[in-house]
Amino acid sequence: MVKDLNVPIEIVPCPIVREKDGLALSSRNALLTAEERKAALNISKYLFDSKEFMRNHSLAETKSYVIDGINAVDGLEVQYYDIVDGDTLQSLEEWSDSKSVVGCITVFCGSRPVRLIDNIRYK
Repeated sequence: MVKDLNVPIEIVPCPIVREKDGLALSSRNALLTAEERKAALNISKYLFDSKEFMRNHSLAETKSYVIDGINAVDGLEVQYYDIVDGDTLQSLEEWSDSKSVVGCITVFCGSRPVRLIDNIRYK
């Protein structure tokens, strides 16, 4: 039995497929009630809005903007949000730390809760 297999992993970026209303396409969306789905739209809203917000704010301020905004929506709770290097997925401290910058998020939605994921490319 092979205990550790040292195989290089290549990250291949591709665009997020979205439903017409902007929600990231996922089979989990079918688990949402109409009210939960409406709340879930705030995930992509805050991610899209953060692209404008980041122009005049630090990376840390932008992270807080996204997390605080989504957590303020009834029925949503951010489990994870980080702004990372798009090639290595390592956390960044400053916008200038990488040429490829991506925000990655996981949010619990609703009473079950349903775990939803999304991301946004900043640069």
